Amino acid sequence: MDVDQWYLEEDDVYYISDQHDYPQFVTLQSERPQWLMCTMGVAQSLQYLLVKLIAFALLKRLLVAVCNSGKLNPQLLNICMAICGMYMLWAHNETLAHVVAFVVVLLPVVYFGSFLTHRSGFIAISFGIGCLLLWQYILSAERYMSMRGTLMVIVMKVTSLCFDIVDEGVYDNSALPTLLGYLFDPCTVLFGPWISLRQYDESLKKKPFKEEVMSQLYAMLLIVVSLIFVVYSSCIIELIFPISGFWHSFGVAQSFRFSHYFMCWLSVGSAIASGAMNGMLTDCISIEWPRSLVDVVVSWSIPMHRFLQKYVFTEMRRYGAASAIFVTYAVSSLLHGINFQLSAVLLSLGLYTFVETRIRSKLSARFSACIGARKCRHDCAHIRKEGATLTVLLNVSFRVLAMVHLVYLGMVFDDSAAETGYSANHTLSVWASWHFGSHAVAVIMLFVSFLL
Repeated sequence: MDVDQWYLEEDDVYYISDQHDYPQFVTLQSERPQWLMCTMGVAQSLQYLLVKLIAFALLKRLLVAVCNSGKLNPQLLNICMAICGMYMLWAHNETLAHVVAFVVVLLPVVYFGSFLTHRSGFIAISFGIGCLLLWQYILSAERYMSMRGTLMVIVMKVTSLCFDIVDEGVYDNSALPTLLGYLFDPCTVLFGPWISLRQYDESLKKKPFKEEVMSQLYAMLLIVVSLIFVVYSSCIIELIFPISGFWHSFGVAQSFRFSHYFMCWLSVGSAIASGAMNGMLTDCISIEWPRSLVDVVVSWSIPMHRFLQKYVFTEMRRYGAASAIFVTYAVSSLLHGINFQLSAVLLSLGLYTFVETRIRSKLSARFSACIGARKCRHDCAHIRKEGATLTVLLNVSFRVLAMVHLVYLGMVFDDSAAETGYSANHTLSVWASWHFGSHAVAVIMLFVSFLL
């Protein structure tokens, strides 16, 4: 089973990442339907993880209430959060020692960042990516894949700290317990999502009783929906789609996406239960029925998109839009380590979104129609609005094209090497079965965009 986060973090993206291992499900001979046996296996494999996430979220809210009543020192609360997060790492897949060593190496960047002024953020993300690659080199493929998501989120947290020290000047005197509590927050340390230090600080404040109850109920709803996603991905899709042809590829790609939705909704559910955030992590509808690939990138992992937008794209915008786009996708890719398949998919997305944005902007100007990659405002100056016949036809055509691109990019994530990472030969052979048609279409559209 492949359970992923494209950070787009992921990967930008986001986060895409194949960082989590779960026990393989055993199909038993039984009179029960296959999908029911599979569902029971999924539930059994996830029960302990769910219990730990929910328990630590509730424990955090309880400790916050005690702290706000004056019976617990705030720094001691942060230390408790760090210890809980370390326990989560140890209990999940025994990656505690490697992650703690990673934090020990990376954390000094935060304290020295105040002496480096505007360069501290770039140094932090460069040093963090370097440490990620070093850990990937040192560890076995299986061990690295099991903790890649955790390491990536830690790099993002440290990077955002260094940028915010310069831009906002409010975190430069943060105590070590606060930083450790932030980095090892038990409800975000395993699967994310990335949250800022400001969001973490907000999660340590007591809320009105009614708001607390509503947050917990909403979090439980998100976790239940996440289980529906993983059951569909693991047990239902293989019963719906054929074993070959286009619809098989569609099913493989959709299975990958729904595994991602599972991780996103589970992680955001645990984060909301702990009080760390109150928004959504991914927009499933905008991905399954996309207006454009730009919408897919934005909706895939909203926190990671905000991270990359604020700390990478905006900083690189001065060098031109094309440079900013490709540097952003490159950073997103490197945050996942050296992985040809993931890098190829993310950089392909970078090319596709650049081409699509360019050609749709030119068509929108030529026909005065609302056919841009992002939806127009209601008061836009275009003559042909969303309901115009030409606008509808062109937008539907681009939607269908985006869905085909998603099949092409997603069908390489077929679980054949999810535990160790996919090889270049695997990726190229899968795309070769389509004669690299998606890339060919993108190149043709690029040439057309220069002619318009």
